Amino acid sequence: MTVDPTADGGFEVDETGVDRRAALKKGLAAAGAAGVVWAAPKVDGLSLRPAYAQAQTRGPGNDLPPGGQNFVGNFSMGSRFSSYTGNLALGTRGTASFQVQQAWSFSGGPVTETVTLISAPAGCAMQIVNFNTPVSADADGGWAPGTKTENANVATQVFNPVGFPSDPVGANASITFHCV
Repeated sequence: MTVDPTADGGFEVDETGVDRRAALKKGLAAAGAAGVVWAAPKVDGLSLRPAYAQAQTRGPGNDLPPGGQNFVGNFSMGSRFSSYTGNLALGTRGTASFQVQQAWSFSGGPVTETVTLISAPAGCAMQIVNFNTPVSADADGGWAPGTKTENANVATQVFNPVGFPSDPVGANASITFHCV
């Protein structure tokens, strides 16, 4: 390497005629562009929720955190007013217990479906509860999904009447537990 005091204010210039300052600028610009490309998110689909729940987030309605194992069960809501204790085997970890309930008071009224956690083994949490819409046994109307509320131990879905439905049947809840 030679020093040419007339080239670029006296900076070292290599055999290609590029001084150290110009080489550093080019290298930093290339690294910065690569960093932007590397850091850009990949869009596989559109969602209003993050891909994974935060480590501290537990309870129905949260996406499943990475790692661990999922267990899913489907539980019938019965008809009209029903309530029972459901159990879901969680592999070698034990069994989760929860109350499955459907409440309906009168023809043309809303149907409320609820799943309430009673107990689960350590490291296992009720993560997702999906409710399916009941149908009218008399085919005199139906129900449409209304407000859904969820917290760490309870998930509730209200189905609002469409027409003047009576005798709700056929509803169920799909319940997912995640164990780490």
